[in-house]
Amino acid sequence: MRTITSIKDPGFSALARMAKQGTSNADSIVLDNIPLLESAVNAGVEILGVMWDERYANMEYAASVNNLLESRGVDVMCGTHHLIRRLEISQAQPQVVFAIRIGEQTIDANTRLDSLGDRFITLLDVKDPMNVGTIMRHAEAFGYRVILAGETVSGISRHVFRSSTGSAIRKPIFRFRGDGQDFYEYCSRQEYQMITTSAHADTAITGLDWSKHHIIMVGNESHGLPVELRHSSKYDVYIPMMPGGVHSINVAAASSISMYSGMLATEETPL
Repeated sequence: MRTITSIKDPGFSALARMAKQGTSNADSIVLDNIPLLESAVNAGVEILGVMWDERYANMEYAASVNNLLESRGVDVMCGTHHLIRRLEISQAQPQVVFAIRIGEQTIDANTRLDSLGDRFITLLDVKDPMNVGTIMRHAEAFGYRVILAGETVSGISRHVFRSSTGSAIRKPIFRFRGDGQDFYEYCSRQEYQMITTSAHADTAITGLDWSKHHIIMVGNESHGLPVELRHSSKYDVYIPMMPGGVHSINVAAASSISMYSGMLATEETPL
């Protein structure tokens, strides 16, 4: 590990460039906490550079992981917390800042979904990156792969990665280039059971006969899935709730309940 003292250092400059890039078509991201670094190291993703706050560079985990990273040819640096703050990653004072090479994997008309997994959840026009990250976290817990579609925000953002608590690093992020109807027609040709979700559906999710190969679709936080898409769906379901003032729940919560229901119906899971 080498000590740097200037923003003109090539390693620092490289981190700064990656930290400032946008999320559109990004193939790398700069992150800023130890649990995410652990996920990146354990997942074997390509780490492009690491910079420790000098106050934490001698902690036990730093010492052990630095040897591993340097054996992989990673540039491992340490500097003052004032220098790290110049990267403008967050308002917090991170113990470590690091960059990884990662991106969304595009799904097109020639992609066979059965080569990627049995169960998927598709996010159509979901705008809040924290919702996206939370859904990724729960998808990993319940055995689903995540597909981003329509105008859903980029999966390559710090808010997504932080709220996913490492799932966005450990599991691939798939992107379908097209709108909801395009995706529905594409998946129908793939012989997957398509399940749309809405507070206005007529069928309860508790009564659904799940197929092992299925795709759950959730929509925008404000207006949900398009009506025409739901009308095309053979399996349009709602989540039963107690009577009262609440008639819908957050998209991340609804996604979690739906995936948990699908997992119980298609896996021998101990209760």
